[in-house]
Amino acid sequence: MKAVFAVATIGSACAVILSLTVIAIIFNDISKLYDNVMMEMEEFKMIAEDTWSEITYVNGNPYGTIKTAPFTLSSIFRAKRQSNKCSKFCFSRTASLILSKL
Repeated sequence: MKAVFAVATIGSACAVILSLTVIAIIFNDISKLYDNVMMEMEEFKMIAEDTWSEITYVNGNPYGTIKTAPFTLSSIFRAKRQSNKCSKFCFSRTASLILSKL
């Protein structure tokens, strides 16, 4: 009986030690993977920034800067399209159409 207990205890101790060793190895692998990914991300960031700089340089305006229209009050209070047309005629025609359907 004592021999079975001793074998079970030694087996359990070996399993615990083996499990802790595997955990340490996995943790080390994950740490290396993290460092590798972060290094690759820095390289990708530099490549992306260089590419964006080239895109904005190539797509720049060849004719110079874009000039904006001067701000005036007339640009805010402009006359609306067809603002003075169809006032009495449209109202009377619409009213007659509505009344004819009743």
